[in-house]
Amino acid sequence: MKRNSSFTLIELLVVITIIAVLASMLLPALQRARESAKRAKCMSNLRQIGIGYNLYMDDWDGSTWTQDAAGAASLLHKDTYFLGSGLLLQHGYLPTGDVFQCPSATKGVYAYDQYVHAEISNPPSYWGSDYFQRVSNFDYGPLRNNVDGRKGIEVDNPRINPGRPYHGVGHFNALYLDTQVQGFNKLPMLPTPISSGAVRQWFIDYLDNK
Repeated sequence: MKRNSSFTLIELLVVITIIAVLASMLLPALQRARESAKRAKCMSNLRQIGIGYNLYMDDWDGSTWTQDAAGAASLLHKDTYFLGSGLLLQHGYLPTGDVFQCPSATKGVYAYDQYVHAEISNPPSYWGSDYFQRVSNFDYGPLRNNVDGRKGIEVDNPRINPGRPYHGVGHFNALYLDTQVQGFNKLPMLPTPISSGAVRQWFIDYLDNK
């Protein structure tokens, strides 16, 4: 007698069910691994920005610039001039603006990719960063490397709305003026509603006490 070696419908459904169960078990682990890689890239970006700050301070008597109130804390360039840590780009302390893009940022939600990737010599009118800059229209500076090294200088943009925080609820990366980068986990969320200025002040106080 000839034996039929093909799958029966029941056997096929069993195989599909097993594959679905395995996929559901593996998917969260893959997502965690993917986010871990993105967070490592984010920390590398912040580290490069920190090196740029320190190269700047080496040339400017150990201090950062003094910022005016013209631009937001996440803008690199506005209208016709650089501001905030965009000055590091303008003066060649950073070779590219790509380090200001957090790979975990929600795309199209006031994120870096909303702005044109352009040459430093020909920037768009508004050029933004995924990182909140301390020396901005909120805290004018200057900071000095010999006394302010353990002050937070850039951080994943701390806004309480969809798309933020970038690395999941309570998780963010922060750069200190001494170029050290620290990842924070399980940070208590801020009460809402709260003004953007209060959010920034809360993050500054939090970082400075770590």
